[in-house]
Amino acid sequence: MTSTEPLLEIRGLTVVYRRGHRRRPFTAVDGLDLTLATGETLSVVGESGSGKSTLGNAVLGLVTPSAGSIRFAGEEITSAAPSRRRQLTQHLQVVFQNPHGSLNPARTVGQSLEEPLLAHRASMDRTQRRSAVATALERVGLDRDTAA
Repeated sequence: MTSTEPLLEIRGLTVVYRRGHRRRPFTAVDGLDLTLATGETLSVVGESGSGKSTLGNAVLGLVTPSAGSIRFAGEEITSAAPSRRRQLTQHLQVVFQNPHGSLNPARTVGQSLEEPLLAHRASMDRTQRRSAVATALERVGLDRDTAA
């Protein structure tokens, strides 16, 4: 990935759900173009049924697009082998409509941030994980104590 290349680039993304042989297909996302640069944050807002969750699922590789392309860090996600897609998408996070399904109120911020490190960086010990969480908090302007 070059410094001018987008971190996430979506071109012509279309997702059509097939709903049985007698019912017409449902187009959840239709020809979406989106570019996200390194350091940017994106919020997708819309009414229920407008395709927000489908977009997130397509970016994560959980839904197969009917058309279009999704590139992350210069690599095509949509046509990548499953193992490579998992490697690429482990760097992405989608918080779906129901934040309680993604963010457990019984867990601290630190525990929530440490969870993906347990899954994707198994070689890190507890001290390394806590240091990485503290660094991440500081990068977004939050105090290290926020993790507690």
